[in-house]
Amino acid sequence: MLVEEKYLSSWEGSNEPSNGRVVDANFRWGSEIATDYDRACDIEEWIGLVNVGEGKAIVLGGDETSTTWFPLAESQEGMLVRWIYANSDEEIINKAKSLSNELGKGENFEFRIEDSELILFAACEASDDRIYARLKFKLPSGTYKIVTIEYEDEQTSVICHRFRKTV
Repeated sequence: MLVEEKYLSSWEGSNEPSNGRVVDANFRWGSEIATDYDRACDIEEWIGLVNVGEGKAIVLGGDETSTTWFPLAESQEGMLVRWIYANSDEEIINKAKSLSNELGKGENFEFRIEDSELILFAACEASDDRIYARLKFKLPSGTYKIVTIEYEDEQTSVICHRFRKTV
């Protein structure tokens, strides 16, 4: 999942909600009490939004994939690149580059970034947990349209979520 760093402390992952907070979710991972992680698991599409504190976070739905941020050199924009299968890192990078100007299809929505760094992390983790590696990067403040681009052939399968600044 991807969230602005300033909202990260509001995410409790698979821990039971604190301070009497009630979470509304259909999915249940490990307990009768719904958690933030359960809310993230409710996202069935490749990408979706959930509230986190006073902000929003992007949830990467579907199967777990290796995911990274791929900045686009010609702009201050980029893509979340999700590796489904490929023969090498180089193959995924080359395919992501070739897809960077595709129009995309599927889920299209907007995501507002204020003034904080972005954190890509496992949704099961609470803000203080450090089970999996995290990735931190910065995008200029503004509103971004996010377009999902899917590509698959016999050698490579990748999903790219292209961030295009609108305002």
